[in-house]
Amino acid sequence: MTESRKHPDRAFFALLVFLTVYVAILGIGWLSQTPSQEELYSDAGRFYAELRNMFAGGRINWWTPYFMQGASASQYFLVVVPLALGNLLTLIVGDPAAGRVMGLLALFGAGVTAFFFSRKVSGNSWVGFLASALYVLNAQILLRLGSFEHIGNVLAYAFVPLVLLFLLCVAEEGSWRSSFALAASAGAMMLCYTKMALMFLPIAAVFFVWLLLDKPERRVQLIRGSIVAVGLLCLMVVPLLLPLSREYKWVAAFQFDNFAGWQQAFSIKSFISVLDRANGLLAGMRPDFTADRGQFYFGLVTLFAIGAVFWWARGRASWLATRNGVLLRLFIGMALLALWLSHGPFSPFTGLQEFLKGSIKAPDWIAALMWLMTIVPLVLIYAILPATPRRGWWAALLIIIYMFVPGFVLLEKLPLYRDIRAPWGFWETGFLSIAMAGAIAVYQLFDTMIDKRDRLIVAGLLGLIALLDASAYFSKFFAPGLPAQTFSDFHDAQRYLKTSLIDGRVYPMSGRYFYLRTPMESGRGLNSEAVWSHFQMRGVRALVSGANSSAPAMQTYMRIAGISHVLLDKKDPFTPPQIQEAFSQAYPTGFDSEYIRVLENKDSLAPAFVAREYIAMDPGTEAMAPGFLDAAGKINAAPIELAPNERTFPFMAGAGSAQNGIQISQKYAQSPGAPFQRVPFAAPRTNPSLMVFDPFGVREGWLVVTEAWHPDWRAYSDGTEIPVYKAFGGLMAVPLSRTNGPIQFIFSPPPWYNLCVYISGISWLGVLGMLFIMSLPIVPRRWRDWWTAANKRTPVIEPPLTAVNKAVVVIPTYNERESINRALDLVLNLPRKVDVLVVDDGSPDGTADVVRARPEFKNRVHLLEGKEKSGLGSAYRRGFQWAIKHGYDAAVEMDADLSHDPADIPKLIEALESGAHLAVGSRYLGGISVLNWPQSRLFISTFGGFYVRSLTALPMSDPTSGFKAIRTEVLRNLDWSKVQAEGYAFQIELHHTAWKQGFTIKEVPIVFTERREGDSKMSTAISLEAAWRVLRLAAVS
Repeated sequence: MTESRKHPDRAFFALLVFLTVYVAILGIGWLSQTPSQEELYSDAGRFYAELRNMFAGGRINWWTPYFMQGASASQYFLVVVPLALGNLLTLIVGDPAAGRVMGLLALFGAGVTAFFFSRKVSGNSWVGFLASALYVLNAQILLRLGSFEHIGNVLAYAFVPLVLLFLLCVAEEGSWRSSFALAASAGAMMLCYTKMALMFLPIAAVFFVWLLLDKPERRVQLIRGSIVAVGLLCLMVVPLLLPLSREYKWVAAFQFDNFAGWQQAFSIKSFISVLDRANGLLAGMRPDFTADRGQFYFGLVTLFAIGAVFWWARGRASWLATRNGVLLRLFIGMALLALWLSHGPFSPFTGLQEFLKGSIKAPDWIAALMWLMTIVPLVLIYAILPATPRRGWWAALLIIIYMFVPGFVLLEKLPLYRDIRAPWGFWETGFLSIAMAGAIAVYQLFDTMIDKRDRLIVAGLLGLIALLDASAYFSKFFAPGLPAQTFSDFHDAQRYLKTSLIDGRVYPMSGRYFYLRTPMESGRGLNSEAVWSHFQMRGVRALVSGANSSAPAMQTYMRIAGISHVLLDKKDPFTPPQIQEAFSQAYPTGFDSEYIRVLENKDSLAPAFVAREYIAMDPGTEAMAPGFLDAAGKINAAPIELAPNERTFPFMAGAGSAQNGIQISQKYAQSPGAPFQRVPFAAPRTNPSLMVFDPFGVREGWLVVTEAWHPDWRAYSDGTEIPVYKAFGGLMAVPLSRTNGPIQFIFSPPPWYNLCVYISGISWLGVLGMLFIMSLPIVPRRWRDWWTAANKRTPVIEPPLTAVNKAVVVIPTYNERESINRALDLVLNLPRKVDVLVVDDGSPDGTADVVRARPEFKNRVHLLEGKEKSGLGSAYRRGFQWAIKHGYDAAVEMDADLSHDPADIPKLIEALESGAHLAVGSRYLGGISVLNWPQSRLFISTFGGFYVRSLTALPMSDPTSGFKAIRTEVLRNLDWSKVQAEGYAFQIELHHTAWKQGFTIKEVPIVFTERREGDSKMSTAISLEAAWRVLRLAAVS
């Protein structure tokens, strides 16, 4: 952009004022309201309870007894950022304000980071201001914060621009600093909300590819810097993922849910969704059609500006090739990718069919608008493609793929993408692209289409429209929360639970998330929950599902799962009144108020119980939970998973398998076994990873613990380990016949769990420590230059515009007797007078004798003779020294075999005179200009050029060319210690060294003709030397 930050401070100051006022107004409204039924208030309680649990006793605890009947704590390391920040803010501003303050800070931060990225990529601060404003006014971020209260998403929003910003810095600087910053920002985003980071990855990949294409001279440092960042990221984040990846073998995940139904519901169905402001368009859809409050809305200003710019650009195709036009097309393309992936299991075509099915009651004009919006993305696909002769064909192919191929289904084949249940989340990762496209379009409107006298009025009008447009999403920040009495009654209920003498967990009966604060306020665990239920142990989840099969099953479940209390949210709109009434009749009331009732289950067997009789079950039969509960309720027998050779314990009441069901022996069918006997803790449980029981000296039957089974629980009695079996498909049990005294249960995950945390923690400390320390002014200059790559940046030396009055053509020869005379004739007869120096390597065919026999010898033709063949590099180095010694202004490299046309020599010298230090004849500038080469040789040459450019970033179309003119000023100042090759790698080293020293290289198109006489000097050894030398150059580039 041509204006390139005329007033960067003014734009940034204006942004800070806007963000401060904007966030303050939202905050005043939001913080003055009581908590809602959504997640922020509950998250504060969960994060407090879990942080206290994870580090209880000054060690890392990998087990949490507070949620889901007990579960691995590994998933909480994936939300370290909101967990730590939430606890810190709770200490500073208190509860319940902490969650909302965190969200408002994230909104402010998202605006600031969007500004810095937008300014960097566009070169214009006012584009940064516009992009930042559009970013924080978008529907997604406002709904995620104010309505859904998804704090992990909103925190991740602030890191989306940072990841792209530092990726751009890696491309432009290639410094350690930018790689470390990229790793830190990407790592922080992953530890805010890992799935959002995964959904952002395709968008970031497109930006990365664009940088490779847009900055070919920086390609190597971009790839190398990105590899460094990925390596750091693997040390910082991947270790924290490894424990959870192991735990995934035992958790429920989405096996008990209608996962396919979720994916279908939580996917965009039609492009019309981008016009749907707060469900205004989709209000007439069928009841099961999920529109979700208009969260895909583009925004009026963005839609208008992009449309106006493309309309204006109809007759100005060249504008789309300018920097503004390229960026606009790039970000529209990134937004289209996000929209495509957001269709989930549908292609846009099949999604359209679903939309039509759901729009039966929608107004007729909605259908017309829908068809219009189906065409718009297809037109945009054509518009963003470069104007090439095959543009139409490419557009047709991409449109077919876009409309008929479900992109998400392809992505779902990759690891980690299989458990994304809401594909429309890709759309929220694309909103920065939308904000960028809108900002560039608005800026272009002001820059070219609006008179300067009218700009202030138009700016005010657009700002007002943007605010009014977003106002539909402000309402939640000012809407009253739940009645204050709800929370007053809830806190009273928690105090009752804290003092109740009945041991056990709490069964929450509420669809409003504040119940998740129960562990924090009462110290009691919950048997299940709605938010993280996919991390519940699979057997326990099956048991919970089985309990819902009948009232008797539920009563038995409440006993054996150790449920001591039921928390009834009396005015919960999500729990049917008849269910609340049924529970209230089945259990006595321990606490009652206007909003909350607590029921007591005095039959709770928490924390453990003795079951004398057991049913031997085949391993892996947790799906038979209804049968387990039925048997336990009728005959007092605990289903225990045992292999056939382990079924030797006494009091076996029956057996069961998936094929035959549960078979009860005749004895127990007629007479139930001994009643279950509750066993309390032998010592208070202060460590979540340790439980101690003393079952009254009983040495027969089974001790069943009302906590989720996990393979890492170990049991010990009198120092001897006892095997832990799975009871009821999901609880723990040990055979009492193998015990001798108190029984200790210790949760002992593999030692590498802790090692993963240490590696990650040390890596984070190292990365953040380096970023902080190296920014201090006390750091020595040479260290700072190394850190910022200031010592690696290529300087720029202005080339002279002086005439080349005296030039010499240096021709290395070895056995060129057949061609040297013809070459000398053509050079000496050029219209521009030049001299010739033949550097002969002791040719046995008498090439030197031919040169000496020329009448021009020692006048315009000169000879340097070597005693033996020393190589091309040595020949040229000797020739260049001779040219410097004899006062030439320039030296020209040329082959003796006439593959280089001497008629091009004047063009090379003229290129020097027009402003270059080196003028290089290129066979590939503007196409391939090679004659008489076999395809194999052409492939080797073109691949060699690609290899050089890719590894060294040398900005030349023909880096291996041996036909060039060089000012002797360059030859005097070149660092010859870096130009040591003897074969054709000499040319690559010469070009690379000159470029790195800042000399200007200009390429001139030539035609290369394969030699007609003599033998080629190319060999496998020369090729291998070149490949090795290029690798060495890449290592120091």
